Amino acid sequence: MKSYNTDNYICNDIEFNKNFLKRFFKESCIMGQELFDNYPKVIEINGKIIPLRDPAKKFNSLDEFYFWYSSQIGHNPDKHKEIMDILK
Repeated sequence: MKSYNTDNYICNDIEFNKNFLKRFFKESCIMGQELFDNYPKVIEINGKIIPLRDPAKKFNSLDEFYFWYSSQIGHNPDKHKEIMDILK
């Protein structure tokens, strides 16, 4: 087993390859949670308030929704960033 000197360890200097990052985003559900947190809760149409987000109708849990969203965009952080820019 190789030992590492943690005194010289600078975590911000570590470079991750695209496969690692894609897997990280796929497993962590970060993108789905960010979408849910930034998506409008309601919209007003002709004076009526309409709810826009209710994942309980289709998903058993928020984690299931988060993973579904991430898979719909191919676990692609760039595509997710585009969507977040549109929502702002």
